[in-house]
Amino acid sequence: MKLKPSLFPAILLIALLTIQLLPGCAPSPERSRLEHIEAIIDEHPDSAMILIDSVDTAALRSDRDRALYDMLYNLALYKSFNDSLNEESLKFSSNHFTDNKEYSRAAKSYYLLGNLYEARKNFGQSAVSQTKGIEMARKAKDNYALGLCEMSLWAVYGKIYDTNRQIIAANSAQDAFDKCSRNDWKIYATLNLATAFNNNGNYDSAIIIANEIINDPVNWKDSILIGSAYETIALSAMDINDSLSITSYAKALRYNGFSLSSGANENIGVLLSSINQNIISESDRYILNEYLSKIDHTPFAVLAKMGKYREAYNALNKYRTEQDSFIRKMMTRSVDSSVEEYHLQNASLLRSELKASRILWITSAGVSLFILLFICIFTYRISKKRKKERNALITEAEALTNSLKIQTEQNYLLTQSIKELLSSKLIIVERLCESYDENDGKRTAKEIKAFIKDVFLNKNTIENIVKTINRHTDNLIKKFYLCYPKLKEDEYRLYIFSVAGLSASALSLIFDESKEVIYNRKSRLKAKIKNSGLSECEIFLSYLN
Repeated sequence: MKLKPSLFPAILLIALLTIQLLPGCAPSPERSRLEHIEAIIDEHPDSAMILIDSVDTAALRSDRDRALYDMLYNLALYKSFNDSLNEESLKFSSNHFTDNKEYSRAAKSYYLLGNLYEARKNFGQSAVSQTKGIEMARKAKDNYALGLCEMSLWAVYGKIYDTNRQIIAANSAQDAFDKCSRNDWKIYATLNLATAFNNNGNYDSAIIIANEIINDPVNWKDSILIGSAYETIALSAMDINDSLSITSYAKALRYNGFSLSSGANENIGVLLSSINQNIISESDRYILNEYLSKIDHTPFAVLAKMGKYREAYNALNKYRTEQDSFIRKMMTRSVDSSVEEYHLQNASLLRSELKASRILWITSAGVSLFILLFICIFTYRISKKRKKERNALITEAEALTNSLKIQTEQNYLLTQSIKELLSSKLIIVERLCESYDENDGKRTAKEIKAFIKDVFLNKNTIENIVKTINRHTDNLIKKFYLCYPKLKEDEYRLYIFSVAGLSASALSLIFDESKEVIYNRKSRLKAKIKNSGLSECEIFLSYLN
């Protein structure tokens, strides 16, 4: 059945609507909103959270849009300090973006997944997820995502006291944020580096880096940053410079609002009980004592200095029990083995890919060489064949040229023979023509002219001449008639008498025209023969003189 042309637009519209309705085949109506949320979420996480809540999840048709929604929703939760991240949705988004080579989004998904595992104290999986995020960020050349993953990896290594890797992660984060000109994140990566050096026992480097942060006027807009830098100096100066340590703790309290890291109360208590009170200003002593007054227990070192040895012993015993419990927990955390196993799997996969790539390359090279060899052989054979054909054509052309030359010579000799033959038969006519020329105007001449015209314009005479010529020239006149069927009768006679060898005088007498007219008529006849383009024209012209 043949469709009517008027149905084609309707069929096309139905096909387009069908494609749009297929799940996963068309972009969701919410895609533009998701992309807008992605653009603003770093600077305006609260606004992004409000917009995400307004997204119609039922309208998310494609896996790509669902993965993007899952990543943005969890990122908004994380930036809102909400730890209720969804593990399954983050696994889905990270796998989807990795498979579809959207590496920047995959890096952020792994970053969130790693932070989720860190919050659950599953440091092995956290380190592996952040390592994957780092690889994705490097593939995407997304230095911001790279810095975020390195910062989180720094935190993981800090919690398992792997200070060497913590320094490496902090350095990498600092470089990544510097490359993407995110100075707000770079300065915190610098503070992390100072903390890592302190944890590693490189106190001088920690103090130098923390002082660089404090000495930059731009950083004084962030009191938390300045307070944290002073606390780093205080920790690093313990047992090196008590005065610097205690004054740094006082400054940290001023800027951090009495929010210090764990263990700060023990350090401050020890310093206050052992240091010369004259080197501490009244304001510093006041703020430090106020901080200690809010602590519900007194450090065992301070109790011992106060002479309360039993209380000091109990506090020390409690501290030792807590430390033993902490160490046992740390021994169960296999971060290094998890990351190492991940790298080994990656290395194995890379080796397999390289092997497959090498096999493919060798196969491709072999096929290419085979094809090249085939082309060369084929080209050589074609060239050889063409050369052979060319030589054969040249040989044939030479033979044809020689044959034509011989034929021309034969035609010339034959023409001469015919002319001699016909001349011997028409000698009387030639003499009569000469006699006519000598006695033009006389009665005898007039009788000769009438006789000649009567003889040569006689049908039997012409047929006899034609038969004679055809007999000795392989039917020359017969072929001439076939090749030029539209010539006039006088043109046929002119050609026949010319081939017969009659002179211009004889032709002038026969056709009753002057010699000039005869010459002109012969020229026009030659032109017609030549312009016909027939292969036999040269043969016909060779007989026409």
